[in-house]
Amino acid sequence: MYDLSYIKVAVSNLNPQDNLEAQVKSALKALKQIEPYTAFHSYRVGLIAKLIAQSMKLKHALVDRIAAGGMLHDIGKSGVSLSALLKTTALDKEEYEEIKRHPEIGADLAQSCPLFIELVPAILYHHERFDGAGYPLGLKGNAIPLEARIIAVADTYDAVTSTRSYRLARSHQEALDILKSGSGSQFDPLVIDALFVCEQQIDQYSQHLKSQFDLNQEEFI
Repeated sequence: MYDLSYIKVAVSNLNPQDNLEAQVKSALKALKQIEPYTAFHSYRVGLIAKLIAQSMKLKHALVDRIAAGGMLHDIGKSGVSLSALLKTTALDKEEYEEIKRHPEIGADLAQSCPLFIELVPAILYHHERFDGAGYPLGLKGNAIPLEARIIAVADTYDAVTSTRSYRLARSHQEALDILKSGSGSQFDPLVIDALFVCEQQIDQYSQHLKSQFDLNQEEFI
């Protein structure tokens, strides 16, 4: 694993006087010290999820919670082995099962910080599928918390448009095509509709964020 104990200590030692946004940024900074890609990916997912939530005209407090949950959705990967996360070939069954544990690890971490407790549904359920074929619980449809359904779309968009250890980044249009093809099966159709309302803004924002990651890694978060 990267260093789960380091993240546990960092989360438990967050300044209780800080607001949610400041505590999330502090947790991301700790994650960045271990694995920068996951930290920057998570930051982008939070901001993309926020744009989608805003296009759905959700209440301000819920939008903020979705953004924060998106930024911490992968914090549980600090408890997954580096060899599995960065593998350039197909995962074997044992490696896949290990990676599937990261939502539960992340939810456990979030429970240790009072302000993060409200983010647990977003972290725990962001790999559930609308058709019930996801994990960890196989929730289906609206039984999946709305924040997790939104983060699932934002997570996939950023993953598809980012270069990973096993493939090159795909285009904005390719990402849209993939997401649209998963509407009603992997993804909530209403969230996909909201994505298409703000897709140009997401494209521009995503490109800007990635250019910042390339040019100024240390100060960006």
